[in-house]
Amino acid sequence: MLTHLERFAHECVHHVADSICREITGVEDHEAAGRLLDDQQLDLVVTHVVYGSSGPDSRILRSLDRCLDPATTRNVDPIRYLSTQIRRDLADQVRVAVGDPQVGPRVRRVARSLGIGAGLEQIISRYNDLHPSDRVSTTRAIRALTVAPSLESTAVRTVFEARDV
Repeated sequence: MLTHLERFAHECVHHVADSICREITGVEDHEAAGRLLDDQQLDLVVTHVVYGSSGPDSRILRSLDRCLDPATTRNVDPIRYLSTQIRRDLADQVRVAVGDPQVGPRVRRVARSLGIGAGLEQIISRYNDLHPSDRVSTTRAIRALTVAPSLESTAVRTVFEARDV
């Protein structure tokens, strides 16, 4: 079962990373998007989700344990539950790998709504007005607004683009 879930995670991780890259960069679906992580880093993301980083802390094993509880799968198909959990866990781990804070998507959404000339203080103020229970700090706002592809994925992409010319 774990082997099949790992294979599913490997199939999903590129789509999840691409979706997060588009959200971070604001690139539309019809435009070409860069990559946040290279293949080796994406494999590491899958490994962390499937097997955990150390000890018995695998997210997939915890999801499997939850599936054994009849209350979890009473109204949801277990396969659908697991596939949704795997995608969510992959997205969380990709965001961790690129240094995106949990509030990152909301901060970027506020920044885009304010336009290009908005300053950091204005973005933070507007964010705190919209989300009063979640006070964002300057550090988290800066981290959310400065997420960028890893050096490794940029270097690999540049080498392949140079070869294509």
